[in-house]
Amino acid sequence: MKDVVVLAGTTPWSVLSLCKAAKKHGANTYCVCTGLSRPMDYSRSRYVTESYNVDKAELFRFWEDFFKIHQFQEKPILFAVYDGACLFVDENRDYYESHFDLCLPSSLIVKTFNDKSLAGDMAEANGMMVPKTINIECTSQVDEVCETFMFPVIVKPTTSDEHVKFKFKMQVFEDANGFRAFSKDLLENHCHFICQEYIKGGDADCKFYIFYRSKKGALVECMGEKTLQSNGIMTIGTTKYDEALASLCRAFIENIDYVGIGGIEVKYCNGQYYFIEMSTRTEGFVAISDMAEVSLANAAYLDINGGVLPRVKQIEGVKYVVSDSWISNRKRNKQYLLLFSEVLSMAFDGKSHFVTRFFNDKMFADYYKK
Repeated sequence: MKDVVVLAGTTPWSVLSLCKAAKKHGANTYCVCTGLSRPMDYSRSRYVTESYNVDKAELFRFWEDFFKIHQFQEKPILFAVYDGACLFVDENRDYYESHFDLCLPSSLIVKTFNDKSLAGDMAEANGMMVPKTINIECTSQVDEVCETFMFPVIVKPTTSDEHVKFKFKMQVFEDANGFRAFSKDLLENHCHFICQEYIKGGDADCKFYIFYRSKKGALVECMGEKTLQSNGIMTIGTTKYDEALASLCRAFIENIDYVGIGGIEVKYCNGQYYFIEMSTRTEGFVAISDMAEVSLANAAYLDINGGVLPRVKQIEGVKYVVSDSWISNRKRNKQYLLLFSEVLSMAFDGKSHFVTRFFNDKMFADYYKK
Protein backbone atom coordinates (compact mmCIF):
# COMPACT_ATOMS: atom_id res chain seq x y z
CA MET A 1 0.00 0.00 0.00
CA LYS A 2 1.24 3.46 -0.88
CA ASP A 3 2.61 5.88 1.68
CA VAL A 4 0.92 9.25 2.18
CA VAL A 5 2.24 12.82 2.15
CA VAL A 6 -0.03 15.59 3.42
CA LEU A 7 0.62 19.25 2.66
CA ALA A 8 -0.62 20.18 6.10
CA GLY A 9 -2.27 23.32 7.41
CA THR A 10 -2.91 24.63 10.90
CA THR A 11 -6.29 22.88 11.23
CA PRO A 12 -5.37 19.40 12.46
CA TRP A 13 -8.53 17.37 11.93
CA SER A 14 -8.33 16.94 8.16
CA VAL A 15 -4.63 16.08 8.45
CA LEU A 16 -5.20 13.47 11.14
CA SER A 17 -8.20 11.97 9.35
CA LEU A 18 -6.03 11.31 6.29
CA CYS A 19 -3.12 9.98 8.32
CA LYS A 20 -5.31 7.76 10.49
CA ALA A 21 -6.84 6.10 7.41
CA ALA A 22 -3.43 5.45 5.85
CA LYS A 23 -1.89 4.14 9.07
CA LYS A 24 -4.72 1.64 9.47
CA HIS A 25 -3.66 0.16 6.14
CA GLY A 26 -0.01 -0.06 7.24
CA ALA A 27 1.27 2.99 5.35
CA ASN A 28 3.77 5.58 6.51
CA THR A 29 2.49 9.14 6.75
CA TYR A 30 4.46 12.35 6.29
CA CYS A 31 3.18 15.84 7.07
CA VAL A 32 4.89 18.71 5.28
CA CYS A 33 3.98 22.17 6.55
CA THR A 34 4.90 25.07 4.31
CA GLY A 35 3.76 28.67 3.99
CA LEU A 36 2.14 28.61 7.44
CA SER A 37 2.03 31.45 9.95
CA ARG A 38 3.48 29.23 12.68
CA PRO A 39 5.37 25.89 12.75
CA MET A 40 3.43 22.70 13.44
CA ASP A 41 4.61 19.38 14.86
CA TYR A 42 2.24 16.66 13.71
CA SER A 43 4.67 13.94 14.79
CA ARG A 44 3.05 14.19 18.24
CA SER A 45 0.21 12.12 16.78
CA ARG A 46 0.64 8.35 16.63
CA TYR A 47 -0.85 8.47 13.13
CA VAL A 48 2.04 10.55 11.75
CA THR A 49 5.40 8.98 10.90
CA GLU A 50 7.33 12.22 10.34
CA SER A 51 6.53 15.94 10.34
CA TYR A 52 8.44 18.76 8.68
CA ASN A 53 8.27 22.55 8.52
CA VAL A 54 9.70 23.85 5.25
CA ASP A 55 10.10 27.36 3.90
CA LYS A 56 8.13 27.64 0.68
CA ALA A 57 11.20 28.91 -1.21
CA GLU A 58 13.06 25.75 -0.19
CA LEU A 59 10.31 23.27 -0.97
CA PHE A 60 11.69 21.80 -4.21
CA ARG A 61 15.10 21.30 -2.63
CA PHE A 62 13.36 19.63 0.30
CA TRP A 63 11.60 17.21 -2.07
CA GLU A 64 14.92 16.20 -3.63
CA ASP A 65 16.32 15.23 -0.24
CA PHE A 66 13.02 13.69 0.85
CA PHE A 67 12.90 11.26 -2.08
CA LYS A 68 16.60 10.41 -1.78
CA ILE A 69 16.17 9.50 1.89
CA HIS A 70 12.96 7.50 1.61
CA GLN A 71 13.44 5.61 -1.67
CA PHE A 72 9.75 4.86 -2.16
CA GLN A 73 8.89 1.71 -4.09
CA GLU A 74 5.72 3.36 -5.38
CA LYS A 75 4.82 7.01 -5.76
CA PRO A 76 3.29 8.23 -2.49
CA ILE A 77 -0.19 9.78 -2.45
CA LEU A 78 -0.25 13.56 -2.02
CA PHE A 79 -3.14 15.33 -0.28
CA ALA A 80 -3.53 19.11 0.08
CA VAL A 81 -5.65 20.38 2.97
CA TYR A 82 -5.71 24.13 2.41
CA ASP A 83 -6.41 26.32 -0.61
CA GLY A 84 -2.88 27.68 -1.00
CA ALA A 85 -1.45 24.16 -1.16
CA CYS A 86 -3.98 23.15 -3.84
CA LEU A 87 -3.01 26.14 -5.97
CA PHE A 88 0.72 25.66 -5.47
CA VAL A 89 0.55 22.00 -6.49
CA ASP A 90 -1.62 22.84 -9.48
CA GLU A 91 0.78 25.58 -10.63
CA ASN A 92 3.57 23.00 -10.61
CA ARG A 93 1.39 20.09 -11.66
CA ASP A 94 3.85 18.37 -14.02
CA TYR A 95 6.44 18.13 -11.26
CA TYR A 96 3.99 16.85 -8.66
CA GLU A 97 2.36 14.34 -10.99
CA SER A 98 5.80 12.91 -11.78
CA HIS A 99 6.58 12.39 -8.08
CA PHE A 100 3.17 11.66 -6.49
CA ASP A 101 -0.26 10.20 -7.04
CA LEU A 102 -2.33 13.34 -6.62
CA CYS A 103 -5.67 13.41 -4.86
CA LEU A 104 -6.59 16.66 -6.60
CA PRO A 105 -9.24 17.51 -9.20
CA SER A 106 -8.44 18.91 -12.64
CA SER A 107 -6.50 22.12 -13.11
CA LEU A 108 -9.63 23.85 -14.44
CA ILE A 109 -11.59 22.97 -11.31
CA VAL A 110 -8.80 24.04 -8.95
CA LYS A 111 -8.30 27.40 -10.68
CA THR A 112 -12.00 28.15 -11.05
CA PHE A 113 -13.29 27.25 -7.60
CA ASN A 114 -10.40 28.89 -5.77
CA ASP A 115 -11.38 32.21 -7.38
CA LYS A 116 -14.81 33.38 -6.29
CA SER A 117 -15.02 35.75 -9.26
CA LEU A 118 -15.09 32.64 -11.50
CA ALA A 119 -16.72 29.98 -9.34
CA GLY A 120 -20.31 31.22 -9.54
CA ASP A 121 -20.42 31.26 -13.33
CA MET A 122 -19.13 27.69 -13.60
CA ALA A 123 -21.47 26.49 -10.86
CA GLU A 124 -24.48 28.09 -12.57
CA ALA A 125 -23.49 26.69 -15.97
CA ASN A 126 -23.51 23.21 -14.43
CA GLY A 127 -26.87 23.23 -12.72
CA MET A 128 -26.46 25.12 -9.43
CA MET A 129 -28.51 28.14 -8.41
CA VAL A 130 -26.20 31.05 -7.55
CA PRO A 131 -27.06 34.29 -5.71
CA LYS A 132 -26.92 37.45 -7.83
CA THR A 133 -23.20 38.29 -7.92
CA ILE A 134 -20.86 40.95 -9.26
CA ASN A 135 -17.07 41.10 -9.27
CA ILE A 136 -16.04 44.50 -7.88
CA GLU A 137 -12.95 46.10 -9.43
CA CYS A 138 -13.97 49.78 -9.62
CA THR A 139 -16.35 52.33 -8.11
CA SER A 140 -18.81 52.13 -11.01
CA GLN A 141 -19.50 48.51 -10.04
CA VAL A 142 -20.12 49.63 -6.47
CA ASP A 143 -22.70 52.06 -7.87
CA GLU A 144 -24.26 49.22 -9.87
CA VAL A 145 -24.72 47.15 -6.71
CA CYS A 146 -26.34 50.06 -4.88
CA GLU A 147 -28.74 50.67 -7.75
CA THR A 148 -29.69 47.12 -8.76
CA PHE A 149 -29.12 44.74 -5.83
CA MET A 150 -31.52 43.94 -3.01
CA PHE A 151 -29.97 44.58 0.41
CA PRO A 152 -28.53 43.04 2.55
CA VAL A 153 -25.47 42.06 0.53
CA ILE A 154 -22.41 40.03 1.40
CA VAL A 155 -18.81 40.90 0.46
CA LYS A 156 -16.07 38.28 0.07
CA PRO A 157 -12.44 38.38 -1.09
CA THR A 158 -12.00 36.57 -4.39
CA THR A 159 -9.08 34.34 -3.29
CA SER A 160 -7.61 32.83 -0.13
CA ASP A 161 -4.55 35.10 -0.49
CA GLU A 162 -6.74 38.21 -0.33
CA HIS A 163 -8.67 36.69 2.57
CA VAL A 164 -5.39 36.44 4.51
CA LYS A 165 -4.08 39.81 3.32
CA PHE A 166 -7.19 41.81 4.22
CA LYS A 167 -8.09 39.73 7.30
CA PHE A 168 -11.74 39.04 6.61
CA LYS A 169 -13.62 36.10 5.15
CA MET A 170 -16.96 37.80 4.62
CA GLN A 171 -18.90 40.89 5.66
CA VAL A 172 -22.66 41.47 5.51
CA PHE A 173 -24.07 44.97 4.88
CA GLU A 174 -27.66 45.89 5.56
CA ASP A 175 -27.65 49.13 3.53
CA ALA A 176 -25.87 50.91 0.70
CA ASN A 177 -24.04 53.44 2.90
CA GLY A 178 -22.14 50.82 4.86
CA PHE A 179 -21.37 48.88 1.68
CA ARG A 180 -20.07 52.00 -0.09
CA ALA A 181 -17.73 52.95 2.76
CA PHE A 182 -16.31 49.45 3.11
CA SER A 183 -15.88 49.07 -0.67
CA LYS A 184 -14.07 52.41 -0.90
CA ASP A 185 -11.46 51.26 1.63
CA LEU A 186 -10.95 47.94 -0.15
CA LEU A 187 -10.57 49.50 -3.60
CA GLU A 188 -8.09 52.06 -2.27
CA ASN A 189 -6.03 49.12 -1.01
CA HIS A 190 -6.22 47.46 -4.45
CA CYS A 191 -8.42 44.61 -3.22
CA HIS A 192 -10.78 43.03 -5.72
CA PHE A 193 -13.79 41.28 -4.23
CA ILE A 194 -17.21 39.92 -5.02
CA CYS A 195 -20.55 41.18 -3.83
CA GLN A 196 -23.59 38.91 -3.64
CA GLU A 197 -27.18 39.35 -2.61
CA TYR A 198 -27.35 37.82 0.86
CA ILE A 199 -29.42 34.66 1.13
CA LYS A 200 -31.27 34.95 4.42
CA GLY A 201 -31.45 32.17 6.96
CA GLY A 202 -29.83 30.83 10.10
CA ASP A 203 -26.75 28.68 10.56
CA ALA A 204 -28.76 25.47 10.19
CA ASP A 205 -29.85 26.61 6.71
CA CYS A 206 -26.20 26.34 5.63
CA LYS A 207 -25.74 22.82 4.29
CA PHE A 208 -22.55 20.92 3.63
CA TYR A 209 -21.96 18.12 1.15
CA ILE A 210 -18.51 16.54 1.29
CA PHE A 211 -17.49 13.66 -0.94
CA TYR A 212 -14.89 11.49 -2.60
CA ARG A 213 -15.45 10.66 -6.27
CA SER A 214 -13.32 8.15 -8.17
CA LYS A 215 -12.24 8.33 -11.82
CA LYS A 216 -14.97 5.80 -12.60
CA GLY A 217 -17.61 7.96 -10.93
CA ALA A 218 -18.03 5.89 -7.75
CA LEU A 219 -18.98 8.11 -4.84
CA VAL A 220 -18.82 8.21 -1.05
CA GLU A 221 -20.68 11.17 0.47
CA CYS A 222 -21.47 12.84 3.77
CA MET A 223 -23.92 15.70 4.24
CA GLY A 224 -25.73 17.71 6.84
CA GLU A 225 -26.16 21.15 8.35
CA LYS A 226 -23.76 23.68 9.82
CA THR A 227 -25.69 23.81 13.08
CA LEU A 228 -23.48 26.56 14.52
CA GLN A 229 -20.90 28.72 12.75
CA SER A 230 -18.30 31.18 13.98
CA ASN A 231 -17.30 33.72 11.33
CA GLY A 232 -18.45 31.33 8.62
CA ILE A 233 -16.48 28.37 9.99
CA MET A 234 -18.38 25.30 11.17
CA THR A 235 -18.30 24.99 14.96
CA ILE A 236 -21.06 22.38 15.28
CA GLY A 237 -22.05 20.23 12.33
CA THR A 238 -24.81 17.62 12.29
CA THR A 239 -25.22 14.84 9.73
CA LYS A 240 -28.63 14.92 8.03
CA TYR A 241 -29.34 13.02 4.84
CA ASP A 242 -31.13 15.15 2.25
CA GLU A 243 -32.02 13.41 -1.01
CA ALA A 244 -32.74 16.67 -2.84
CA LEU A 245 -29.37 18.11 -1.84
CA ALA A 246 -27.60 14.85 -2.66
CA SER A 247 -29.17 14.63 -6.12
CA LEU A 248 -28.27 18.23 -6.90
CA CYS A 249 -24.65 17.83 -5.80
CA ARG A 250 -24.17 14.45 -7.48
CA ALA A 251 -25.32 15.87 -10.80
CA PHE A 252 -23.11 18.93 -10.38
CA ILE A 253 -19.89 17.05 -9.63
CA GLU A 254 -20.63 14.60 -12.44
CA ASN A 255 -21.17 17.48 -14.88
CA ILE A 256 -17.77 19.00 -14.06
CA ASP A 257 -16.15 15.52 -13.80
CA TYR A 258 -14.73 16.13 -10.36
CA VAL A 259 -12.27 13.43 -9.23
CA GLY A 260 -10.94 13.43 -5.67
CA ILE A 261 -12.02 14.76 -2.28
CA GLY A 262 -14.08 17.94 -2.24
CA GLY A 263 -16.82 19.88 -0.51
CA ILE A 264 -19.81 22.01 -1.45
CA GLU A 265 -21.59 24.54 0.73
CA VAL A 266 -25.12 25.64 -0.11
CA LYS A 267 -27.74 27.71 1.66
CA TYR A 268 -31.36 26.64 1.76
CA CYS A 269 -33.99 29.36 1.37
CA ASN A 270 -37.61 29.25 0.20
CA GLY A 271 -37.31 25.73 -1.16
CA GLN A 272 -34.12 26.44 -3.13
CA TYR A 273 -30.47 25.47 -2.59
CA TYR A 274 -28.10 28.34 -3.40
CA PHE A 275 -24.48 27.57 -4.21
CA ILE A 276 -22.13 29.35 -1.79
CA GLU A 277 -18.73 27.80 -2.48
CA MET A 278 -16.81 24.67 -3.37
CA SER A 279 -13.58 23.46 -1.77
CA THR A 280 -11.11 21.56 -3.96
CA ARG A 281 -9.26 20.23 -0.93
CA THR A 282 -9.92 17.99 2.03
CA GLU A 283 -12.27 20.06 4.22
CA GLY A 284 -11.06 20.89 7.72
CA PHE A 285 -14.16 19.20 9.16
CA VAL A 286 -13.77 15.99 7.10
CA ALA A 287 -13.56 14.15 10.44
CA ILE A 288 -17.37 14.23 10.56
CA SER A 289 -17.37 11.62 7.80
CA ASP A 290 -15.23 9.34 10.01
CA MET A 291 -17.60 9.88 12.92
CA ALA A 292 -20.58 9.07 10.67
CA GLU A 293 -18.80 5.91 9.41
CA VAL A 294 -18.48 7.08 5.80
CA SER A 295 -14.80 8.06 5.97
CA LEU A 296 -13.80 10.05 2.89
CA ALA A 297 -10.14 9.69 3.86
CA ASN A 298 -10.45 5.91 3.86
CA ALA A 299 -12.36 5.95 0.57
CA ALA A 300 -9.67 8.06 -1.11
CA TYR A 301 -6.86 5.90 0.20
CA LEU A 302 -8.52 2.65 -0.90
CA ASP A 303 -9.42 3.96 -4.36
CA ILE A 304 -5.99 5.38 -5.18
CA ASN A 305 -4.49 2.05 -4.14
CA GLY A 306 -6.77 0.24 -6.59
CA GLY A 307 -9.29 -0.97 -4.02
CA VAL A 308 -13.07 -0.91 -4.17
CA LEU A 309 -15.00 1.94 -2.59
CA PRO A 310 -17.20 0.72 0.26
CA ARG A 311 -20.98 1.00 -0.12
CA VAL A 312 -21.82 2.88 3.03
CA LYS A 313 -24.50 5.25 4.28
CA GLN A 314 -23.90 7.85 6.94
CA ILE A 315 -25.15 7.60 10.49
CA GLU A 316 -27.77 10.27 11.05
CA GLY A 317 -27.58 12.86 13.80
CA VAL A 318 -23.84 12.67 14.36
CA LYS A 319 -22.52 15.92 15.84
CA TYR A 320 -19.04 17.28 15.20
CA VAL A 321 -18.28 19.86 17.90
CA VAL A 322 -15.22 22.15 18.01
CA SER A 323 -15.27 22.53 21.77
CA ASP A 324 -13.37 25.77 22.29
CA SER A 325 -15.14 27.62 19.45
CA TRP A 326 -18.55 26.41 20.63
CA ILE A 327 -18.00 27.55 24.21
CA SER A 328 -16.48 30.88 23.10
CA ASN A 329 -19.42 31.51 20.76
CA ARG A 330 -22.01 30.93 23.48
CA LYS A 331 -20.10 33.07 26.01
CA ARG A 332 -19.61 35.89 23.52
CA ASN A 333 -23.34 35.96 22.85
CA LYS A 334 -24.14 35.53 26.58
CA GLN A 335 -26.12 32.37 25.85
CA TYR A 336 -25.25 30.70 29.14
CA LEU A 337 -28.51 28.80 29.62
CA LEU A 338 -28.32 27.48 26.06
CA LEU A 339 -24.71 26.41 26.64
CA PHE A 340 -25.70 24.62 29.87
CA SER A 341 -28.54 22.74 28.14
CA GLU A 342 -26.26 21.78 25.24
CA VAL A 343 -23.62 20.48 27.63
CA LEU A 344 -26.20 18.30 29.34
CA SER A 345 -27.74 16.97 26.13
CA MET A 346 -24.45 16.25 24.36
CA ALA A 347 -22.79 14.74 27.43
CA PHE A 348 -25.28 11.85 27.29
CA ASP A 349 -25.47 11.65 23.51
CA GLY A 350 -23.26 8.94 22.06
CA LYS A 351 -23.42 10.64 18.65
CA SER A 352 -21.67 13.84 19.79
CA HIS A 353 -17.92 13.91 19.14
CA PHE A 354 -15.73 16.68 20.51
CA VAL A 355 -12.59 17.96 18.86
CA THR A 356 -10.50 20.47 20.72
CA ARG A 357 -7.32 22.54 20.56
CA PHE A 358 -5.20 21.79 23.61
CA PHE A 359 -3.21 24.52 25.35
CA ASN A 360 0.41 25.03 24.27
CA ASP A 361 -0.62 24.67 20.60
CA LYS A 362 -0.68 20.87 20.67
CA MET A 363 -3.64 21.24 18.29
CA PHE A 364 -4.74 17.62 18.28
CA ALA A 365 -8.26 16.35 18.55
CA ASP A 366 -9.57 14.08 21.32
CA TYR A 367 -11.26 12.04 18.63
CA TYR A 368 -7.92 11.04 17.11
CA LYS A 369 -6.55 9.67 20.35
CA LYS A 370 -8.89 6.70 19.94
